[in-house]
Amino acid sequence: MRQYLFLFFYFALFIAPDLVAQNNDTPEPVSYLKSGFSAPITFGFGLGVKNEAIFETTENDDSKLSFGGGLFIGTGLYYTTQKNIKFGSSFYYQASELRPVLENASSSFKRFVITPEVKFPIKLKTNTYLNFGGGYGFYLNGKMNIDADEIAGFTANAKYEHTGGIHVLAEYEEHFQRSFLTFGLKYYNVNYEYKSGDLIFGKFNGSGFDLYMSYSLRF
Repeated sequence: MRQYLFLFFYFALFIAPDLVAQNNDTPEPVSYLKSGFSAPITFGFGLGVKNEAIFETTENDDSKLSFGGGLFIGTGLYYTTQKNIKFGSSFYYQASELRPVLENASSSFKRFVITPEVKFPIKLKTNTYLNFGGGYGFYLNGKMNIDADEIAGFTANAKYEHTGGIHVLAEYEEHFQRSFLTFGLKYYNVNYEYKSGDLIFGKFNGSGFDLYMSYSLRF
């Protein structure tokens, strides 16, 4: 009987606590956050805050062109600190098209964009962050085209001055071992002025909202 009591107390005092500790010992998630440079591949779509009527459809509806928004694709270069603060810039090409699209006429506004910016993180959990930030973008080589040759026998082209404006952004970011994935929303405030070519619009509002996704490789 004494042997059984001894074994019971030995198990209760020494073995059982170790078993409980092992069962409750969940490993800490591995943090993939690293300081250094990264390069994203970014694509997305945006909507301009101002639309201009270019054509009228057979249903008496306007087909409009926005000087903000449109499809875009690009890359960039960023430096990430140990606290996940990012400094850098994206470089992308963006083009707006008529909405709704017409079968016998077209119009577009195209430009090249450089966006120096800084992003500050809020940690949600290991490897997951919300970023908030902004910067001042440069909107270069704005070109507008109207092709109405089939319906009216004319085409028009205009160039616009380089311009710039502030932007603000919010992002969701997920880190992996050698890369990270980002989903973002950006608002930018830009105005364009006529430079040369056919005088279609002297100046216009090119502000807009962009939704984007980027996949960034660290190096």
